[in-house]
Amino acid sequence: MKNVLFLTYYFPPYTDSGVFRPLKFVKYLKKNRNWNPIVVTLNPDIFPERPRDNSLLKDIPEDLEIHYVNTLEPTTQSNEEYLKYFYEVQTPEAPVGSLMHFLFKSLEIINSKKIDLIFVTIPPYTLGIVGTLLKQMTQIPLIVDYRDGWTRKNENNKFRTLEGRMINELFEKKVIENADSLVTVNNELKSMLSNMGADLENIHVIENGFDYDDYNCNQVETYDESVRTLVWCGKIYPAYYSYFEKIIEALKEINKDDIVLKFLIFGGGITEKFKLLFEIDFIEYSGYINYLEAIRINHAATINVLINNLEVGGTSKLYNLVAAKRPIFSLVNDENNFVKEFLKPYNNSIVVNYSSSIHEILGGFSKLLKDEKNNIKEEYINSYDKYSREFQAKQLENVFNSLNLVGDTL
Repeated sequence: MKNVLFLTYYFPPYTDSGVFRPLKFVKYLKKNRNWNPIVVTLNPDIFPERPRDNSLLKDIPEDLEIHYVNTLEPTTQSNEEYLKYFYEVQTPEAPVGSLMHFLFKSLEIINSKKIDLIFVTIPPYTLGIVGTLLKQMTQIPLIVDYRDGWTRKNENNKFRTLEGRMINELFEKKVIENADSLVTVNNELKSMLSNMGADLENIHVIENGFDYDDYNCNQVETYDESVRTLVWCGKIYPAYYSYFEKIIEALKEINKDDIVLKFLIFGGGITEKFKLLFEIDFIEYSGYINYLEAIRINHAATINVLINNLEVGGTSKLYNLVAAKRPIFSLVNDENNFVKEFLKPYNNSIVVNYSSSIHEILGGFSKLLKDEKNNIKEEYINSYDKYSREFQAKQLENVFNSLNLVGDTL
């Protein structure tokens, strides 16, 4: 069995949108027993205030080897002077404080056992730099997994200065040049990487997906049927504010006489600005819930809402919402075609561009409310297996094997 050094910043018990892809890869790599992942990740004791989800621990194999590293990132105990200093030097982002810790721990592991391959998943982009340094120092093949764009195709990345952007572009160029293969989540990001100089034959698309093991939801508690529910479950990023604002303006029209559609919002990380926005009688904000509870709630919704502000691709939430087999309303970045194409065969969905008027958003909700019956074609659901996490782990193994590495097998 070959060993793959598996670097991920996000791993349970921490929870974040970036947790699920590496977690499910590791789960099924261990199950398949062709590759042995050795995980290096952030020490969960450093930031006790960050959201945790112990329900995700069920997916960590008992015999998985995990190494935890520290960081120089500011904590709640850091003084104002250090916070100010670190803010000025953090490039490409705050997790750069963990760069040397990931690097030294990885070298320690490489020196103590045979490592056949290095796999890093980004963001944070710091791990792309770590992977590149490891490749240059050890000549062990490197695969970089692009979950999101870095200097391009990512509206969430707002570089503070022109110099900061230029430094990030230089880092990204070096990562792409040194990677033996690149993995990404959709064809748009594949084209982006190709345009940046990556060899097209070395770029592999493995989409995000869902895990059948998470979908034991035959017994689902439905909400009060007299009031239908629009449901959001997930992290609420600051960049989502104007998207929520537009949705709420449309809901005000729907609910102007009586509450027809209640908006249930579950998710951590909101600011005071969001709290003020959510202070409306038809909105119930319940804060953070764990992943398995979110899946249960999505199964019980009248309509699930998806916000996608990325220029390309779709969040991992998209795949879970389709698997829940409930109507989906999606408000997306005007540049994004992926969500529209992905949901086109899924009859119970409406995709609206961010620049659309409140009247158009209102029309989308009205259409879904008028046609609540399940029109999902059986052949579409049957074809959905290709998005299962187990299948995707097999795709990842194929990428690993394509490098023709020489190693021990069982």
